[in-house]
Amino acid sequence: GHVSLQLHDGKYQLAQDLQIKNGYLQGQSTSLIKITAFSNAFDSISINVSATDIRVIGAGYDQLNLAMTVSSGNLYFQNLALTQGRKEIRQILTGSFPLYSLWDKTRDDQINLRLRLRGEDLVLLTPFLAGTEIASSGNIDISLRGSPDKPLLSAARLDLTNTYIGMDNPYIQGILVRRSDLRLQDNELRINNLEISLLSGEHYTPALNLSGLTRLSEWSLLNPEKIVLQTDLQIQDIKERLAISNLYAGDFELRDAGLSGDLIIPLSVEARAKTDKLIRANEPLGPLLTGSASFANGSLYLAAVDKPVKIKDEKVLSVLLNIDLGIKNDVRVLSTDSLLASNLLGQINISLRDNNPPVRINGSTNYLHIDGRIYLDDGYISFINRKFTLLSLREQEKYFQTNPARRPQDNYIEFTETDRFTMEPHLAVVAQTTVYDTQIVTGSEMLVSEDIMTVPQTITTETDYLVFIDGSIFDLSSVTFEKYKKENMAMVLDGEPYVLKDKITGQTIDQYRFQELTYAISPPLLRSALALARGTGT
Repeated sequence: GHVSLQLHDGKYQLAQDLQIKNGYLQGQSTSLIKITAFSNAFDSISINVSATDIRVIGAGYDQLNLAMTVSSGNLYFQNLALTQGRKEIRQILTGSFPLYSLWDKTRDDQINLRLRLRGEDLVLLTPFLAGTEIASSGNIDISLRGSPDKPLLSAARLDLTNTYIGMDNPYIQGILVRRSDLRLQDNELRINNLEISLLSGEHYTPALNLSGLTRLSEWSLLNPEKIVLQTDLQIQDIKERLAISNLYAGDFELRDAGLSGDLIIPLSVEARAKTDKLIRANEPLGPLLTGSASFANGSLYLAAVDKPVKIKDEKVLSVLLNIDLGIKNDVRVLSTDSLLASNLLGQINISLRDNNPPVRINGSTNYLHIDGRIYLDDGYISFINRKFTLLSLREQEKYFQTNPARRPQDNYIEFTETDRFTMEPHLAVVAQTTVYDTQIVTGSEMLVSEDIMTVPQTITTETDYLVFIDGSIFDLSSVTFEKYKKENMAMVLDGEPYVLKDKITGQTIDQYRFQELTYAISPPLLRSALALARGTGT
């Protein structure tokens, strides 16, 4: 394109007509941008910007048109219009912004901007919520006033009723704002009521009712270092039936939940680096989320895993935690397929102990700490496709009376941190299975009567195998098998334990002994296949 700047009668005159094709800025793109500007007789500059095929954080717009005027040091927005599909949204942003104040801090010019979004126009907020989709029948009319150094947000209308925010999550697919009663005045947001439900699968969860106060502080348009949200929010108590796909289905109770304190949102590179340093040092940072939740008459579903849980690879906004989790009664832990990708540990079907002591979740969203044990009552876990039934303290005594190296122990699960941001489930379990071996014995000798041959006899032997898990389910050294036989009306250890991996040396079990174990505890069909494989030398 072209740009011309001329001096006429002591005044500069500007005229330009530029095009930018296939522009990219920090990952965002547009196919074509046209920028025209010209100065007029009133010593002002009129600017028109149009862009087509815009992609901003995954959201797409067909066309953008922006009309502005620069006059007396102010930038005036006449119109900002966006087109998406067949829908054109006009008069989104109007008002003025004092440009001179950005480089001349002695000036005290005022901002006067207005943003209006109605109903489906709220889809324009999608770029600010990465990975989401928005549908709404709400209405937003927000004004930005004050100085660039101390801007003030207010809203003549802030209605988010029937706003749906979709997301890509295996448990929660969307958030629905059922009702909203919000007031925004001079950076202070008062939430009289915000009622939301979560979409999981095809059903919505019971409504969460949020109320309280949030205030924006320490933010500036001249030097945008950070935004601090001062929060004092409460969640109304809940006692409902809850169903979250692939996670939990049953009774759920939430009491005394709230969020209070300063939430820091870093904006500049320096502020992000400082915040990240504080997070990595595990410094207390962020508001405190409190409350107590309990579960009853339900099932908790476990997904297959193949490595420890990374709490967070990238640091997120820090929120401190102080939450109690309780197990009341009749809660089972289930897994449909193999829990470990290695297939060594298979299905789990375990009942949790009623009225389990509360488990406390504290730390922060970046450094989660779970304090407490979840005790297991009954049920089974499967290894190599064989079910092992959990043993109670009394049932364990049957085997340990003749084995002084073992003592009866509770079955439980707790969570340990291998480092600051990695969490592993730690199991302490004793479980048992009985293997039945059947042999058919035939005789070739005649009995007293030559007319009667010996009748084949079926002999069944019983062998008990115990599995001990003491540590991370991802570590073979946590798993040991022992073989027991009945001798003089007592169960005694038969042979050396099968230690899958030595905790000290790291030496794994001998291949022959492992094959011996897997053959012994495999179900009949799998045992036949193993025997066939042995016979062919594979």
